Amino acid sequence: MATIRLLLGSIMVVICFLVVLAITVAAADFLGWAPPRLAERLVPVFVLVALGIPSAAAYTLARRLKQREWWSGLSAMHYPKIVLGIFIVGYLLTATIGLPAVQTHTNNWAVSEYKRVRASGSPRVWENHPYIATYFAVPLLPAIVLDYHEYQIDGLYGYGGFGLYLWYGAGVKNLPLGLPIWVS
Repeated sequence: MATIRLLLGSIMVVICFLVVLAITVAAADFLGWAPPRLAERLVPVFVLVALGIPSAAAYTLARRLKQREWWSGLSAMHYPKIVLGIFIVGYLLTATIGLPAVQTHTNNWAVSEYKRVRASGSPRVWENHPYIATYFAVPLLPAIVLDYHEYQIDGLYGYGGFGLYLWYGAGVKNLPLGLPIWVS
């Protein structure tokens, strides 16, 4: 029973994070405080706020659930240290190898798409293209990476937003849970 409560509580915390993230980013975009209208040097501040508010909301919900004994069985359960060790090793591998793999994956896609568009003779490809930037990437869980990246391939072909990726050692898979901030 305690495991079911832990699972339900964890799902509620993740849903809370994602909903508050969507609301925060939509509000920032509506107010004009989101890229690309935001100065480039303030994008890291935007990312910290856009992730900090949902993280605080999820943390608050988790504390409330724990106070209401949703997770009371967790302290009674004694998980083997090997499970915790595997989790920590997986997280560290994702942080050290998975993050660069995700950034390489997104950059390689943007460069190959730029080459394809340029080879097609598009008149919208200007000298200042392509613009490709990854402002941050963070492992949420082992093998799950969240990043904020932008690219502008031609005058009307660009994207900036949060992306969620599955890193599985041999490659990277886009998860369909991205949150676009701007699209051109």
